[in-house]
Amino acid sequence: MGWEQREPHGDLRGVSRGAPRPPEYTCWKNMRRRCRNPAAKDYHNYGGRGITVCARWQASYVAFLADVGRRPSPQHTLDRINNAGDYEPGNVRWATPKEQHANTRPRPKHRRQAPYWMRDTWARRKGREPRYVWVVPRQPPVDQAAHEQKGG
Repeated sequence: MGWEQREPHGDLRGVSRGAPRPPEYTCWKNMRRRCRNPAAKDYHNYGGRGITVCARWQASYVAFLADVGRRPSPQHTLDRINNAGDYEPGNVRWATPKEQHANTRPRPKHRRQAPYWMRDTWARRKGREPRYVWVVPRQPPVDQAAHEQKGG
């Protein structure tokens, strides 16, 4: 059984059996999986947060493609303009990795470490390249750290 038969809503007119799937189709499938499948590795960032896919796109790849259009380049990926919003017309665009990075939820990698988005924002304000800016978390002086460990 081919993938076209397993996906009843994956209307792929003009794509012959055995031909590679269009990249937009893969994006559509992954978008639906992230929002609907609790077993998906990134479900907690999408469906687990209440992010859903509009009924029109959920039901039809053709409707999704008609609303979003083809990817401008292989570097472009699907991006929600409002990260708290759903996958729906008006809130989705094709974006480059740089555009997506600027549109992420701010969250630190570690509790005591400055978030990377702060580093990037600071670097852009100073006119520097973010990859050359290092944010070092503040450490207490050595004698103070030893004093705190002793409970004093």
